[in-house]
Amino acid sequence: MHISQELAQQGLLRFGRYAFPPNRLGYCGPDDHRGLFQHVVAQKADGGLLELAKNFEGAYPYLRFIAESNGIKDPFDERVVEAYWVGNALLDAILPEQFARFVDDTFKVMLGSERLAQLKAKLHKGGRPHHNFHVFNIFLLTQKAKAGSSPASSRALAAMDGCRISWGQVVGVVGSELIVNSPRVKVADNRLVLGAPEPIQVQWKWEQNGWLQSIAPGSIVSLHWDWVCEVLDPKRLERLKAFTSRFLALANDMI
Repeated sequence: MHISQELAQQGLLRFGRYAFPPNRLGYCGPDDHRGLFQHVVAQKADGGLLELAKNFEGAYPYLRFIAESNGIKDPFDERVVEAYWVGNALLDAILPEQFARFVDDTFKVMLGSERLAQLKAKLHKGGRPHHNFHVFNIFLLTQKAKAGSSPASSRALAAMDGCRISWGQVVGVVGSELIVNSPRVKVADNRLVLGAPEPIQVQWKWEQNGWLQSIAPGSIVSLHWDWVCEVLDPKRLERLKAFTSRFLALANDMI
């Protein structure tokens, strides 16, 4: 496929919007969250931002895999970035056998043979290389591999809920923070479920700067670690909801 420079630049900036929140917390990526933030706010999709983005050891291999599986040259093509964080048709173009090879190469040592087999069984039931699949399924298995943590563990539940890409409707703007109504992940009858939307506080600016110039009450936004990533249109919202529901159901197979 032919990739325009604009698609690559917009994809790199979009990646930065989703990658900044965990990077600021020190969870993944290079040790320069301020530089990442400044690049995205300034719309500076240059070599510096590219080098920062390539150092996200969790997300970058997924982007390369999605791109290669769809015949796309640039892992930061905007379609690839959207597929990983939100979800789109690129994911369903990937065969389970292709994803299984990626999982083998990437997680075999971390998970061990028994849990790897559990994970690979999910690939034929709708598992896809999406961030939320990783959070609800691979993260859950790694927690079990490390410490036997159950999904009912408050620590594991909070981590999954913060790390997943979620959504919410803006109901108020308070300076650098927004009040949004957002469904949270809960445990009910020993199953992971999405609760009814509830008001939470999230950030959309840092030191009075942000990549969104304004935001109106009623807008639907995507969230990562209680940070606003972007405004979602109805089609993107429905895709994110559908993929999230699918991956939650797959996670419940293990509980």
